[in-house]
Amino acid sequence: PGVCNKETEAKRFVLSNGVTVIAKENHDVPVIAMGVYVQGGRPDETPENCGISGLAARTALKGTRTRSAAELAAEIERLGSHIHFGIDPDYLSCTMNILSRHLDAGWNILADVLRNPVFPEAEVAKERQLTLGKIKRLRDDTFRYPLSLFYSVIFQKHAYGLPALGTVDTIEQLTRNELESWHFQHLSPEKLVVVAVGDFEAERLQQMLEASLGKLSSGGDDLEPNAASLEFGQPDIIVQDSEKEQTALVLGFPGPAFASADRYRLTVLQNVLSGLGGRFFEELRGRHSLAYTVATYLVARRVGGSFFTYIATSPGKENKARDCLIQQFKEILNSPISETELRRSVNYTTGTYQTGLASYRAQMARYAHNEVLGLDIGEADAFPRKIKGVSAEDVLATAQKYFDLESFAQAVVRGRAE
Repeated sequence: PGVCNKETEAKRFVLSNGVTVIAKENHDVPVIAMGVYVQGGRPDETPENCGISGLAARTALKGTRTRSAAELAAEIERLGSHIHFGIDPDYLSCTMNILSRHLDAGWNILADVLRNPVFPEAEVAKERQLTLGKIKRLRDDTFRYPLSLFYSVIFQKHAYGLPALGTVDTIEQLTRNELESWHFQHLSPEKLVVVAVGDFEAERLQQMLEASLGKLSSGGDDLEPNAASLEFGQPDIIVQDSEKEQTALVLGFPGPAFASADRYRLTVLQNVLSGLGGRFFEELRGRHSLAYTVATYLVARRVGGSFFTYIATSPGKENKARDCLIQQFKEILNSPISETELRRSVNYTTGTYQTGLASYRAQMARYAHNEVLGLDIGEADAFPRKIKGVSAEDVLATAQKYFDLESFAQAVVRGRAE
């Protein structure tokens, strides 16, 4: 390995018990990015246990049946690596970068953390306190906190609307046994996706994974997930006061699921509106001086999403900033974007996408995200082509489909007027 400068097409195969594997060989450098992605987690949370996925993931690295936390840290360090747990709105992940000569040793540790965590009481208590601190500090974050409020409005009772960190009440009440049960309930083979990109042989990888995971069975009692469906209702607003001399406003609409073709069209629109040269920035900040910050985002998840704009402004300009933003959305609904705007957005979108896939780790994450959210293995390469196929008329029709100016969601963290 490491001597043949060759990249192959990504391959998808399924182990004997239903675990999905995506493997892409690239022998340019002797490194492998690999990870296990678990469908579910946060989508299964309820108002009574929100935050459990993150708390369980952060304590899974604190020791296994065969290794203490210190031994895990020492072994990972000797391999020149580290293990990262990720908490996405649609899945959990456990990933690492490893030198290819350490593939077997690295996978052995990764599999041990996944299959044998013990959740020591003392470590759970420590992580609980750290999480409570993060929850309390979240209120001081002028971007993440209003965004979490907006999600609670736009996604309503669905799990997407629950706070990612949980609440003080839920985190204080979660027990070590509940964390352990939650972890193993999610280790069912049909929920697992293993992705590897880098310097390895796919056939050997398949053999290793079959030996390690092929006998894995369902993770225990069935989950009782959040039963709330994703429904977008009447216009709503949530307002909270702040002692800061700044107001944060998030205003937005329902959006498409990740696998929908509408995602490509609204991605193009997002990059027309956002950024230093974007239409919203030019209008609200450049022309009218109504905002310090203006940014537009498309969030597309497995079963639905949202298209929204974030504004940071002075408290006295909140109403004017909102009115100006709504007027800009009216203009979007009344006429197509220009060909110049379309070209600029397409070039920016495809360029940043392709440069963003330069590392093995980024490619691994993209293959996993596409798989878990319902797209096939070819999506990673097809995305630029699909973006280039978007027309100004497509953008207009899609905006008219999702943006109802009589029914939108808002979250405001209102600052103290001078």
